[in-house]
Amino acid sequence: MKGSLFLSPEISGWVNKKRQKTKNNANMILKIIINYSIVRAGSLNDDAKDKEKGVWDSMSILLIGGLDRMEKDYIHIGSKRGHNVKVYTQLPTRFEKVMGEPDGIVLFTGTVSHAMVKVAVKVAKNRNIPIIRSHSSSLKALERELSKLEECAC
Repeated sequence: MKGSLFLSPEISGWVNKKRQKTKNNANMILKIIINYSIVRAGSLNDDAKDKEKGVWDSMSILLIGGLDRMEKDYIHIGSKRGHNVKVYTQLPTRFEKVMGEPDGIVLFTGTVSHAMVKVAVKVAKNRNIPIIRSHSSSLKALERELSKLEECAC
């Protein structure tokens, strides 16, 4: 038997098991890769589904006006929807600089000074920031205006 190797049954069984394990490992790795790519493709589709359901990425929202006593409630409503809300009920010094770069501005026009409105509108125009106005400063009004901002962010 020239060119062939004689192995005892124990050794040949061991070699076959090793080959089988190697094949199984290769198959397992291939399955993992396929499953990962399927899951990843599914998660990409989930982003669109999440937007349909109303699940959004966090937005930085500037709330101008409103009632001092409801400031914490405004922040809570925004954080419940996954947004970072900054509330200004009074005109701070250097308001233009303090505003930062929000993704959207909500103006409660019934409870805000004209000076704050002028500065906010000017900054929003210059920086191309969406601005939503509401006469009411209630929590329901804030929820309604936040949903409008979320639609603008699409």
